[in-house]
Amino acid sequence: MTRITKIPEGYNLEARGIIPNPIDAGRINLDAIAVGVQTTVIYTVPAGKILFISSCLLSSRESANASSLVYVVVRNIADTEQYTPLLHYYDLAGHQTTTSIHLPALELPAGWDIAVISGHANIDGRGGIRGWLEDA
Repeated sequence: MTRITKIPEGYNLEARGIIPNPIDAGRINLDAIAVGVQTTVIYTVPAGKILFISSCLLSSRESANASSLVYVVVRNIADTEQYTPLLHYYDLAGHQTTTSIHLPALELPAGWDIAVISGHANIDGRGGIRGWLEDA
């Protein structure tokens, strides 16, 4: 196994989505709650920006036995689901919490959003994201 002890000349330490430059990047640390049958947007990427998501959190609770879902979803500008970083499925009452770490970070262009969706009256969920915002 070869170990790099010196950074090669020309290697870009500030590659987008890998290592953010703290001077140019605005930190994002947000949460939102969906209760019952509800969709709650955690964050919408503003015009001229790119959101890099380094981690997601989903914490949920089902109060009564029922087949149900709660999930964190990335949607495009037309609110079409693109991918689901986290999902909880229930048949029995209970609770769970999961996280995901993304290396490289998930990249969302301007106009896209990330939301938490609860699909049943007996379930509620809390979705969270951590990341940074850069100029497009």
